[in-house]
Amino acid sequence: MSVLATLRQDRAGDWTNLDDYLRELRHRETGALAALTHVLSAPPSEQKELAGHAGAEAVLLEVAADLRVPKGARLGAARSLLEAGIQEPFIGHLFAGAGDLVTDPRLGAFGRKLVESGLGLSVTSRFSVEDEVRARRLAAARLDPPLYRDIGVILRKDKPKTPVLEAFLATLDGLRRSFE
Repeated sequence: MSVLATLRQDRAGDWTNLDDYLRELRHRETGALAALTHVLSAPPSEQKELAGHAGAEAVLLEVAADLRVPKGARLGAARSLLEAGIQEPFIGHLFAGAGDLVTDPRLGAFGRKLVESGLGLSVTSRFSVEDEVRARRLAAARLDPPLYRDIGVILRKDKPKTPVLEAFLATLDGLRRSFE
């Protein structure tokens, strides 16, 4: 799928080319901003295609740093720029005043890259940054008191529980009790 098809999802707009889309995006048209949120889940090649289009980098940079723009659109713009290999000094401008993007989990590994570049901080699991901490590219601090989040197991109603599933659930329950 080309980036134009991704941008057209949910009938957010019917642009014939990327120039038309970028024109609406520059004017912060609602459909263009909504379409940009689709880029978050688009393959890297599509994100690069958008950011690499003539004049797109400047428009995406404006959108990503504009706090009046919905966060999903800002994330889509930031992700496209990062996929395209945006480098300093642009990346510093991007996150000046929009640092909440750095900690958004939808940025995934890009959030970590931003922190490695010295642009903010991120709250993440220690497990997800073990290699970077070991290589001394990042420093990790324990939070006191520690943060926890609830997680759950989703099961299909129409499927019976197998012995393996029962054992897995019992193990999880035992683990939960050990933290109480």
